[in-house]
Amino acid sequence: MNRGTLTPRMLKAAGSEYRRAHHFKSEAFGSGWSHGDASMTNVIYDEKMECARLIDFEIRHEKSLPTTARQADDLLVFLLDMVGRIPNRQWLPFAICFLRAYNDSAVIRELKKRLVVPTGLALIWWNVRTNFTGTAKVNRRFQALRRAIGKLELHRSLATDSARKKRRPSISCQRMRPGIPTIKSRKRASKDMAKAVSPGMPRRLPTTR
Repeated sequence: MNRGTLTPRMLKAAGSEYRRAHHFKSEAFGSGWSHGDASMTNVIYDEKMECARLIDFEIRHEKSLPTTARQADDLLVFLLDMVGRIPNRQWLPFAICFLRAYNDSAVIRELKKRLVVPTGLALIWWNVRTNFTGTAKVNRRFQALRRAIGKLELHRSLATDSARKKRRPSISCQRMRPGIPTIKSRKRASKDMAKAVSPGMPRRLPTTR
């Protein structure tokens, strides 16, 4: 990143590694695992294998934090390392590339809430994480990222809704023309329905005593 050689392939590998690691169960938390200091400096990229691995596990999140909050914090510190160090034209594509590879809607929604520059003592930590990048610049970039995440959420919602409404071919249709019953199949279905016993009709006559 500092040399200007960061690529989407590296970010995709990092996002996939964060997702893989977050799927582990932690005995310490009794739920999903989180790193606690998942900055870019604690990610190693293997160019030959095109994969990334997390290192340095000395810091741990507070146990009282929910799983999504801890995991969203891991994503946030990674993005904070980038927000002030890469050119403006690369910021949004690179950030979205990382989040697409991570691909966990619940955690990304939690992250979206955290893309706001804090005030008070918390701002000191942010300044260190962002290499003392100007607040206005960070705000602009985070606003753009929040809008992009909103579009991703809308796209996923529409895709899910479309999949639910997608028409499936009838099981009684002919194989050669799924979804379009032939005249023969319609006649056969009508005859079967005519012969079928009505739910309100007993299947046999009542016995007499």
